[in-house]
Amino acid sequence: MTNMGVTYLEAGRVGREFFMTRGHLHARAEQAEYYFGLCGQGLLLLQDMAGVCRLERVFAGSVHHIPGHVAHRLINTGETQLSALAVWPAVAGHDYGALGARGFGLRVLAGEDGTPRIVTSAGQAT
Repeated sequence: MTNMGVTYLEAGRVGREFFMTRGHLHARAEQAEYYFGLCGQGLLLLQDMAGVCRLERVFAGSVHHIPGHVAHRLINTGETQLSALAVWPAVAGHDYGALGARGFGLRVLAGEDGTPRIVTSAGQAT
């Protein structure tokens, strides 16, 4: 059995940081998930259990496999609403506290010209 849902993430920023989802792991961490970009543009931030991060561009028609044991969040870097369809096993559950105080290792901030700039959580450019 699978679950599915659509995330609608408005464009905007808090200070210099782009709007994003809270992000999570799965309660059954081995469970994978798929995201399908529907409209807008943004980034999918993925972080494995060792804290290694990577980003994937999300846009209409993009497809993203999120392996088990990988935390994930959507970030809207565009000027319009970002939406994505998510599909995951019904048994997966969500664990929003698993990252604890450590959180995600990367942040996406607007540069001086408004374009996305990737920095570590400590504020260093990557």
